[in-house]
Amino acid sequence: MSIRPIDMQVLIPKVTEVGIQQNNLAHQGTLQQQQFAEQLEKTAQLRQHQVQGAVKGQGGKVERDDTKEKNNKRNGSDPGQNRNVASNDSLESEDSAKQTARPDPVLGHIIDIKT
Repeated sequence: MSIRPIDMQVLIPKVTEVGIQQNNLAHQGTLQQQQFAEQLEKTAQLRQHQVQGAVKGQGGKVERDDTKEKNNKRNGSDPGQNRNVASNDSLESEDSAKQTARPDPVLGHIIDIKT
């Protein structure tokens, strides 16, 4: 296939354009990574120099735990007895938590002996 002189005049300028486009496509991935790294670094620098805001509360309101008071009113007992009942309840709940927790399946099955 031969190329005519008129076609050659059109092809020569196109070759440089195509070469530039191929070069851009080849380096596009690295350029995007570099731009992303620069943007990430700028964001990190900005965050480093900014004061981090605290999470806002509920306007300084203090909520009370009224569950103990409600339990006292329902049971009709004095607070001294309720402390003992609460400590017994907490001990019972800890014991039940230990019993319901599954033991480690590997524990006690492997023995390491050093000689």
